[in-house]
Amino acid sequence: MEQKAVIGTYVVKGILIGMLFPICSLLLCHFGLSGKDDHFSIVQLHKNFPLLYVIDSAPIVLGLISFIVGTQADKSHEEFTQQITQVIQVLTEKNRQLEGLNMEKEVLLKEIHHRVKNNLQIITSLLSLQSSFIEDDTTRALFRYSQYRINSMAMIHEMLYKTDNVSKISYDEYVQMLLSNLIVSMKGTSNKVKTEIKVPEIHLNIDTAIPLGLLMNEIVTNSLKYGIKDDSAGVIKIEISNVRHDEYRMTISDNGVGFTEGINFRNSNSLGLMLIHRLTIQLKGNIEKDNTFKGTKYTLNFQEITQYQ
Repeated sequence: MEQKAVIGTYVVKGILIGMLFPICSLLLCHFGLSGKDDHFSIVQLHKNFPLLYVIDSAPIVLGLISFIVGTQADKSHEEFTQQITQVIQVLTEKNRQLEGLNMEKEVLLKEIHHRVKNNLQIITSLLSLQSSFIEDDTTRALFRYSQYRINSMAMIHEMLYKTDNVSKISYDEYVQMLLSNLIVSMKGTSNKVKTEIKVPEIHLNIDTAIPLGLLMNEIVTNSLKYGIKDDSAGVIKIEISNVRHDEYRMTISDNGVGFTEGINFRNSNSLGLMLIHRLTIQLKGNIEKDNTFKGTKYTLNFQEITQYQ
């Protein structure tokens, strides 16, 4: 029915257009070629102008032509529709296959992050077990700080395993977790350390998240170890802001006792301070310490690192 309707439309249009030819021809012959006193007579006009008999066949001729054109157009349309349908079916199948591959990839990546996190936890457990046999407090502390560093990386893999996005983590959540774990680990549950965190809802990839997490771990660890000593009360502040598309600024400060005189934080032999500078270079950034600040305050400018950089 639909095919007949399409062809019928072509035929009707062809006949209507064809009817214009005899009508216009009659009017032209009567008003342009006949005498002014002649009465309008179709029969007489045909006698005077025999060519009109040929022109009268225009509706039939154009109707037949329209029928042929409509048939071919409908056939071409049907073939084109079939081709489009086949292409859509192929694309739908390809999309289904790609979705399946993406799901398998995400599951595999999640499993990798889960295994890495478990392996890192095994390493921290081994370090804890090994340190229990060490009597020297300084050496035991080195093992403990290494555990903190490993835990800061394990948290990232755990977050990537639990979230839907396997390439980036919500860094505001990570900062909260990192500070909370460090404070409890170093000061206990009944500590007097408060935190002020101002981090927007930003998502960073693993290439940026891990070195930045290690850098924060070193600075906060130093604050809890040297700045806010023993059971003293204190405040640790962390703020991250997005300067440009992939450039950020982070400030970390505490209201502790600060650096002792004579220590140059850039040229110190401290492993923690050396790591801070190495990690800053890895983040393609720069770090400055505010010597006028009462306590300790660092300002870090860094970029989000990608594998193509």
